[in-house]
Amino acid sequence: MVMGSTMKEYQIINSKKKDIDEIMAILKDAKAFLKSYGSSQWQDSYPKKELILDDIKKKNHYSCFYEGNLVGIMTITTYDENYDVVYNGSFSNNNYYAIHRIAVKAEYRNHGIAKKLLAFAENLAISNDIHSIRIDTHQVNIPMQRLLLSASYSYVGIIHLKENQDDYVRLAYEKIF
Repeated sequence: MVMGSTMKEYQIINSKKKDIDEIMAILKDAKAFLKSYGSSQWQDSYPKKELILDDIKKKNHYSCFYEGNLVGIMTITTYDENYDVVYNGSFSNNNYYAIHRIAVKAEYRNHGIAKKLLAFAENLAISNDIHSIRIDTHQVNIPMQRLLLSASYSYVGIIHLKENQDDYVRLAYEKIF
């Protein structure tokens, strides 16, 4: 799918194994950005290269290119057990896509790449008769919270990650369309 604005052309496609080093570099940028404002999110070995390669193999991983450069990434899944229980709120009963590991190359932050990735996921969902997107983020990840609210996602409560992590509480969001 090619997405564009008036002057800039973007292309979002299934990620390719050959791009794994660039994908991991984007994740490294994201880890440094998260750390810069005190977030413990992704500060361990997560997400590992093997996880991303598995996402690519399953065709759940997407890459955003701008003028031939890989500038953003995300994973889209059809189910996430972490969303089975929501505290202090609830998700809709809709079938959904879940977005994970969304990240933008450092020099392309604040250029609308993350919004383009979200819009791509929404269009993909609609084309597959899915009418909800779920996503979660760390409590101190204010930039992601602002992005989600600006893209009309609603805060729906708190989830607890099932992975064995000390820092397992996440804010959950959903967009219904």
